[in-house]
Amino acid sequence: MKKFEQDKASTINFLDTRLTEIKSSILGDVYAKLTDMIQVNERLSIAQDQRIDGLETKITSKLEPLVIDIERKLSVFSEKVEKMEEKKLLARDIQKHSFEEMFHSLNSSVMFEMNQRFTRADEKLTELDKHREDTIENLNKTITDLVKPLAQDVRESSLRIGKQIEQLKNESQVRGQEMTNFLSRAADSLKKVFLLLNKIEIKLLSDCSKASRLTLTTLSSGQYYFSTVETDWYKAKAFCDRFGMQLASIETEEERKTLFASAPIKNNYYWLSGSDIGHIPGHFYWSTGHRVDDTWWSSGQPNDFGESKETCIELHTNGGRLIDYKCNDDDYFICEVSPDCKYFNNLVQQ
Repeated sequence: MKKFEQDKASTINFLDTRLTEIKSSILGDVYAKLTDMIQVNERLSIAQDQRIDGLETKITSKLEPLVIDIERKLSVFSEKVEKMEEKKLLARDIQKHSFEEMFHSLNSSVMFEMNQRFTRADEKLTELDKHREDTIENLNKTITDLVKPLAQDVRESSLRIGKQIEQLKNESQVRGQEMTNFLSRAADSLKKVFLLLNKIEIKLLSDCSKASRLTLTTLSSGQYYFSTVETDWYKAKAFCDRFGMQLASIETEEERKTLFASAPIKNNYYWLSGSDIGHIPGHFYWSTGHRVDDTWWSSGQPNDFGESKETCIELHTNGGRLIDYKCNDDDYFICEVSPDCKYFNNLVQQ
């Protein structure tokens, strides 16, 4: 074991020694090569500097003649420019002297010509002034000749207009009096109309207010009174009239259906305003003057009309159709607030 350790130690020492030798050898070679490279670079730098100096010498030797030639040419060009400037100044002086000589040579003749022209212009102006004065004089004379008859016409027209104005004043006074009389008569007539309207209003108020004592049924087509007792058509009409109403007239299909549906006593008959009194038998009219619609009759109706017979219309509440019957028979009836009372009541409410 000890021998192994000794061999191991000697081997390590040998290896260390060998590594040191190798390192020294390698470092020596590297240093030598670096030294060679530095020397080579120095020689190259010296050679490059020498080459640059040679190039500068060659360039200088070639450029110097060119620079000298350019300077010479610039000098020649400058001399030419100076000569051209001198020639321009000389030409300008010559031109100026030429114009002055021409002006002096022409001055006398031009002035003479201008004087003659001015003289002729003065003569022309004098002639124009005289012509203008003559024209003004002629115009004044013409205007005077024209104005004289016009002035005479104006005076005559003024006199006529004055007379007409006076006449109109007189007529206006007469018409004013007539208007005053007319307004006075109109005021009297209006007083009478107001008195009459007041009487009508009082009567309408009296008649139309009577209906309020009864139990009225308000429908979409108006206000109605459905009787609870039976009587003939004539007495029913008189009853409605006494309370400012009239027997009901059916004007529309909606009104017919509404009355039929609103009648309190079913399966019975109600007198309406329609009849053939004063008309051809069988031709039925409402009290409003409108003809009864033929589509509203019950089947087989009308059938009671004839010569010397007065037949009136009833509404049958069992079906809502119309029949004709003897006017002196007793039945229920329907009163309707008259259009006058409707209008009056609406007016009063407003």
